[in-house]
Amino acid sequence: SHLFVLQVVHRPSVRSVLQGLLRKRLLAADHCIGKIKRNFSNTASSGSSMGTDRDGVEQTALKVSLKCPITFKRITLPARGQDCKHIQSFDLESYLQLNCERGSWRCPVCNKPVQLETLEIDQYMWGILNTLNSSEVEEVTIDSSANWKPAKSLQGIKTEDDSDSCGAKRLSKAMSPGSMTLPTMSSWDMNQAMSPYIPPDMHSIASGSMMNSGPPPYSAGGMGRGNSYDFSTGSNPGSNEYSGGGGPLSHLSDSVNSLDPLNAMEKTLNEQ
Repeated sequence: SHLFVLQVVHRPSVRSVLQGLLRKRLLAADHCIGKIKRNFSNTASSGSSMGTDRDGVEQTALKVSLKCPITFKRITLPARGQDCKHIQSFDLESYLQLNCERGSWRCPVCNKPVQLETLEIDQYMWGILNTLNSSEVEEVTIDSSANWKPAKSLQGIKTEDDSDSCGAKRLSKAMSPGSMTLPTMSSWDMNQAMSPYIPPDMHSIASGSMMNSGPPPYSAGGMGRGNSYDFSTGSNPGSNEYSGGGGPLSHLSDSVNSLDPLNAMEKTLNEQ
C-alpha cells in the first residue's frame, strides 16, 4: 500500500509581514536617540575612524544617507538590526523582498545577521524622512545630541509654515528631536506609500505564465519558513500572498487538477 500526503502551506506576503513588524518592532524615538548618543560616545572612546577625522580631530556630527543601500532609492520605512552599531538604516520593504528571494538575512550596511525577530524600525529616522518627504534632500547631518539638519539643498521642504521661506530657513539650522512630529502605525496606514514591487497576479501564477516574465517567486528558504514569522493580520489573503509547497508555483494548477484522482486512489486503497 501507499500513503499520500497533501500539504497546504500559507506563505504571508511581504506587506503583511511588514505591517506585523511595524506593530511589534517599532523602536521609540527616545531609544533611537539613545543609540545615536551611545554611537558617538563609543566611537570617541575607541578612537575609531568614525569618531575622528584624518587629522585626529573628534567628529561631532555624521552624515546619514536617506537612500536605501539595497535599492539606492529613498527609504520609506527605516530599519536596522538590533545588534547593528551604525546609524545608517535601510528600507524595510526592500530588505524583506530581497531576503524572500535570497534568504541571506544580513545587514546591507555592516553584514551582521539580521533575522526578522531582530529587526528594529527607527521611529526617529522615520520622523526625519517624513519631515523631508517632499524635498530632494538625500543626506542629513546628525550631531552627538541627535540634532539634525539637511546636508545640502533645502528646496521643496514641506513644513507647517510653508507659506513663505520661513520653513526652509528654520530647517537650515539643526532641528532637535522634539521639534518634529513622530510617525506612528496609524500614520503609516493613512499615508502608505506605493510599493515599488508589483503584486503578482494569482491567475498568472497558476497558469505558469509568470515563470517567463515578472519577478521571481519566493524561494522555499525565504520568509515564512516554519510559519515562525507569519505576522498576517488574519484578513482574507491578498493577491500577493503565496501558497503552495516547495515545488515551482507553475505546478499549482496541476496539483489542483490532480486532487480528484488522489481522492479516487485513496478510496480504492480503503476498499482493499
